[in-house]
This record gives sequence, C-alpha cells and structure tokens, in this order.
Amino acid sequence: MPKLPWMREYSFVNAQSLNVFKHRELQRCLGKLDAKTMQSVHDAIRRWLAL
Repeated sequence: MPKLPWMREYSFVNAQSLNVFKHRELQRCLGKLDAKTMQSVHDAIRRWLAL
C-alpha cells in the first residue's frame, strides 16, 4: 500500500482479518484510498476467498 498522507507511517491491509472488526468498533474515517489501491485490496480479498 502506498504511503497515505494522513498516516505517520506506512500501513497495510490485512485482508484475512477484516471480519474481526464490528462496524461500531470503527470510530472514524481518516481518509479514502485511491481507486488503484482499493482495487488491490479487492483483488486480495477475492484471492483469499477463492472467488
């Protein structure tokens, strides 16, 4: 994942653990990912779920 302007450090998406967060545990949205990064996340989830 690219360096996000609103994060101090580089971050990552752990597609295998996305389901452990409940909606109410997410406190706020810090920003949005660009379309290319979101497509990479979607592709990773599809591979993980073998879709």
